[in-house]
Amino acid sequence: MSSTWCPGRAPLPASWPEKGNHFVRSQPAWGPTPRATGPSSRCDLSEQRWLFVISLGGRTGSTSLLGMLNAHPAIALSGENSNQLSDLLTLWNKASMQTHAVGAYVRGALSPNDLLCDLQRWVLDINGVAEPSNGSASPSGSGPAERGGQRLAPIAGFKEVLWSLNSILPKSDTFSVYKQQKTTVLDFADMLFPCSRFIFNLRENTTALAAGKARLRM
Repeated sequence: MSSTWCPGRAPLPASWPEKGNHFVRSQPAWGPTPRATGPSSRCDLSEQRWLFVISLGGRTGSTSLLGMLNAHPAIALSGENSNQLSDLLTLWNKASMQTHAVGAYVRGALSPNDLLCDLQRWVLDINGVAEPSNGSASPSGSGPAERGGQRLAPIAGFKEVLWSLNSILPKSDTFSVYKQQKTTVLDFADMLFPCSRFIFNLRENTTALAAGKARLRM
């Protein structure tokens, strides 16, 4: 079923992510850290389907949209999580940018796919969403499966207003820098969740948007 949600990305090739895949436009997806080849033994990154609501500012109606989406029995999206994707990107960069692997820095080769599985599982856990792979289908076939009384989500995800890099937030309200940061986190999300789709939520009432941005800066 995932192949219909993300054609061309399910199942993923064993080499995902490709060494030369630029999710950040200024650097490769994997740095100088020794890299193990082969598929992950922990998960299939494309097995879980994902849906994300990207709110382009405050007061856009994203919470109402979240409620409407969650009314669908196959969707289980959580609310905002204080931009944890940026934190996961920091972990990924630190793991992949180790320039030494001997002496005090000795380490074996790391598997990028295994690390991505770990990070994707983190997002499932913080959202309170169970994995869909081992559950039994609902009797009617119309609702989500259940395992141990816990709802399983064929489509998981969250809505978020903050899509910038926590580590380099600009002190000034420079739109070009803010836009670049959002793009960086979105590119990372595209790699971490290969079977995903994004809804961009905006509001044309600029007065309401300005008030929302002012509250975010406080």
